Amino acid sequence: MKARPRSVENKVAKYLSSFFSQLNYSEVTRIPASKRGPDIFPNELELYIDVKSRKAIPKSWYLFPPSEIIFDGELIGIKMKSLVIHDYIVNERKRSEVVYKWWVHMKDYGKGIPVIVLHIPGTRISSSVFVIEKNDYKSLDGRLWNFQHLMK
Repeated sequence: MKARPRSVENKVAKYLSSFFSQLNYSEVTRIPASKRGPDIFPNELELYIDVKSRKAIPKSWYLFPPSEIIFDGELIGIKMKSLVIHDYIVNERKRSEVVYKWWVHMKDYGKGIPVIVLHIPGTRISSSVFVIEKNDYKSLDGRLWNFQHLMK
């Protein structure tokens, strides 16, 4: 079997490192030759990130404006280019079983805070979606975003 290119994981790590450096956190890097776990080494935030670059990403979890976050009652999705925005419109979505399954796989990995990044091949990294669980966001103690309206 031919090895899968890892350029998307490298680009996501570079993009997130730029974001984290603005907040005075360490950079993250792609884990070389990862098998069934995270694709990106965590920094002190302990985010274990798996990048899913697939044509089959559910459109409801990918096609939304950068001014919105999506929320299915448990998972939060944010456009990568919007990670620095602090005032979002919350758009509730029906749970995507595919996205949820990917997230559970990372949760079952058992370390840190599981995150998945959804990317459709051929699109910009900035259009990818950063997915984190609501309660995991709470454990970050608001260090990255201000989703107080979701924390009711």
